Amino acid sequence: MSSDVKRLGDRIWNIGDTWLYGPVRRREYREVFLPFLLYQRWWCNAGAPAQSLIHCQTVEDLMQSVRESPIADLLLRLKIEQQGKRLAKANRLADFLQAIAQLKIGSSQEPFSIGELYQFFLSKNPKAAVEDGAYYTPPDVAKLMATLLFTGNPPVEDRVQIYDPACGMCDLLFAAAEVFSEAFPGKNKHLHLQLLGQEIDPFTHAIAQAEMWLNHASPEDIKCGDTLAADRFPFLRPRYILANPPFGVNWSAARPAVQEELKTFGPRSRWSHGISRVNDGQLMFLQHIAKKLHPDGGRAVVLTNASPSFIGQAGSGDGNIRKWLIESGLLDTVIALPENLFFNTPIATQLWILDSHHSPRKGKFQIINAARLLSQS
Repeated sequence: MSSDVKRLGDRIWNIGDTWLYGPVRRREYREVFLPFLLYQRWWCNAGAPAQSLIHCQTVEDLMQSVRESPIADLLLRLKIEQQGKRLAKANRLADFLQAIAQLKIGSSQEPFSIGELYQFFLSKNPKAAVEDGAYYTPPDVAKLMATLLFTGNPPVEDRVQIYDPACGMCDLLFAAAEVFSEAFPGKNKHLHLQLLGQEIDPFTHAIAQAEMWLNHASPEDIKCGDTLAADRFPFLRPRYILANPPFGVNWSAARPAVQEELKTFGPRSRWSHGISRVNDGQLMFLQHIAKKLHPDGGRAVVLTNASPSFIGQAGSGDGNIRKWLIESGLLDTVIALPENLFFNTPIATQLWILDSHHSPRKGKFQIINAARLLSQS
């Protein structure tokens, strides 16, 4: 986390301790703050015609401003009205809104995304983040992943689609878009770049759609739902995929749908090469991503912890998925990253690079130990 983000985060946290603490527990700050910060980020970019929170004294004032904004639906889904009523009941709303109105989020002075502020909130409650498997991808790691995605892999079509099946707040997608524009500057004006993603959590999904809107991308291209249970992009075959799927999260809720899909579609199913143990869905995501890649040439960079490399004996669902990835030639490289890259866990991580280009190295892949080449800044 950069010092600038921490500085702004500390300022926001101080607002919480001044105007929220008491009626709101600290572990709830994230849910209360985010819709208001999102409105403020939009207002900082919208300019004078928009209604500033500094003029809002009541819930009625707040909701009039919200309804006049183009992100009203998203803010309502984030329960901004309920949070406003909660603070008004405690006689805290007007002062809280005055404090939020002083923040210049997304402006040239403080050009941060809501995702970066979300990372700060996770750092304040690391236990809950670890329990959720919510390992926010650090910006430097996201940039590395995007660089690996495009290096030696230029677009071959005018329509460029980048997909993330566990997209969170779209930070990986935005990192990919930025690196893409830097990697192929001469081609940008001739290409149509489309960012697509799926997110399981409705709250995070609403923020992701708002971030897409604020970044002049299509919010409709971010779908809500469990990717393992139901692929919301069944016909998509992108040439570029980035993902940081949840680490060690139980996927039992999706298992009936997974088994039904396998029964219905057999070898054409996403799960025809194995079903992993339910206490960790990372190999299931790797199988899904490998099946999604464009058959005539696509690349995926997936961030995992170490468990997909060793869980499951030969002949188990985990082992069969891993065997298929290797023997099919789809697994190109595994890169070991150093520990302590993530603010909320010392866990060691890896990058799995999958590639569907026809390679003479079929059945073999390279392992790169970068554990001592990188460190947390």
